[in-house]
Amino acid sequence: MAKEAEEIVRRVNEILGPFGFEAHPFKDYPDTDLIYDFDQKAPRLYSILVQTAAHVAGAAYYYQKKDVINNPWGDKTIFGISIHPQYGGWFAIRAAIIFKNLKFADLKKKDPVDAIPDQETRIKLLNMLNEDWEYWKARDIIKVSERYTEEAINYFKTLPKDRYKLIEDMQANRKNNA
Repeated sequence: MAKEAEEIVRRVNEILGPFGFEAHPFKDYPDTDLIYDFDQKAPRLYSILVQTAAHVAGAAYYYQKKDVINNPWGDKTIFGISIHPQYGGWFAIRAAIIFKNLKFADLKKKDPVDAIPDQETRIKLLNMLNEDWEYWKARDIIKVSERYTEEAINYFKTLPKDRYKLIEDMQANRKNNA
């Protein structure tokens, strides 16, 4: 994994460093699997459900239809969303590292913080996500300490095929304003 970690650090620092992002140092552990959020075993069969993994790990609460007592949607498909108690919806889960032979006999399960305990707000959250997801309103369901910059929001709203041009334009604007 050492080469993979070095490549991740290099690419994050090279591409996103000018915008204030940084890669945290990775430690090399033997017998690990690095699984990205986009890895698939087959078409539409993802290798990991990162929001579920974050919930189980206690990192963020994954709100779903089953978390609402009086379900107003019936059998309608309602997508869930992870909310962090400090960052709200302004974070991303991009990968997980599986430590195959790392064992902790006394490891206690950590439940995620339920940042939205009332039912009315949970319904509002899931409605915002499922009805107006492209406006990102659900990310601000709670007061947050930090959120993405306008540049980052613009980047993520841009189609992947158009992002390279966007980055070039952003870098040119920074040089012109320096």
